[in-house]
Amino acid sequence: MKSFRILLLLLLLAPALLSATNSDTTYYISFHKKFTLRLYSYYKNFNFTICPISNVDTIKDNKIIYRPNMNYNIGAGGSYKSFTLQGSIRIPGTYRDETKYGKTIYTDLQLSMNQNKFGGYVYYNKYSGFYIAKPNNIFSEWEPSMPHPLRGDIQLTNLGGEAYFVFNDCKYSMIAACKLTERQKKNAGTSLLMYDISYLGLDADSSLIPSNQLSYYNTMVGFTGGTFFFTNLLLGYSYSFVLKKYFYITPNIFAGPGYVEKNLKTNAGSLKTKDMMVRENFRLRTGFNGNNFLAGLIFDGNAYQMPEKEIRFQSTVITITIFAGYRF
Repeated sequence: MKSFRILLLLLLLAPALLSATNSDTTYYISFHKKFTLRLYSYYKNFNFTICPISNVDTIKDNKIIYRPNMNYNIGAGGSYKSFTLQGSIRIPGTYRDETKYGKTIYTDLQLSMNQNKFGGYVYYNKYSGFYIAKPNNIFSEWEPSMPHPLRGDIQLTNLGGEAYFVFNDCKYSMIAACKLTERQKKNAGTSLLMYDISYLGLDADSSLIPSNQLSYYNTMVGFTGGTFFFTNLLLGYSYSFVLKKYFYITPNIFAGPGYVEKNLKTNAGSLKTKDMMVRENFRLRTGFNGNNFLAGLIFDGNAYQMPEKEIRFQSTVITITIFAGYRF
């Protein structure tokens, strides 16, 4: 985990190392001297997918999609100058029917730092309890009235962090895009560079591949999980569209190659491999950023695609957040 410690150190030192910037005040305005209070709610849609490597469409359609039974969260946060503090709780009763989708216990923690030139965040997620989505692709006898196949024994842990660098911080405000303690006054865009490292641990009491699918996976019989260590260098671009002074639309996209070390557990023993991989990320922020009132929506989608000798493993995370706030 040496790389993770290096990333954390860079995040802590970044404000001092990169505080100087030639910001063009005609492009964005700061509200750092005001206290900003926000209320927000978010929902995270997470899944991991296992499928065989094959050029035959009928086989590729037999994807095994595991999802946790997540609920909605509601929270509050405040920002003053460079500091932001926020927290959230789960909204009771927003789980899907546990008799059909099972029960998931999860932890979701994140610490972030945003500057116009440099920033990033570290995170820790843990999920216990999954169900198989779209089971009709796997089990011919399954009917919509039946419960989904449940796997309360599956545990997944994800620990990692990201650091980004903004090339055009003179005209483009990353703080306006992320924290809204600044406001973009004119349209502007920038190229971005992101470094990402993460660890994913997957563990189950029995095979993650149903018995009627084993013939497609050969050496992966008895696949009960494993560990993945990723490192990625991503190139990206972001552009802020300013509409009628206070409304904004800010999409950004990242993509790039990466390196992954895998240690997979099967009946044949531990399978250790090193491969190249691809990571893709798309984020869209839109809303209203006035002198005092602010509100908006954030869409964040991540996909990790990791080929293996006899298996494809993909992890996808989509988070949707709505918020409203006021400056004092």
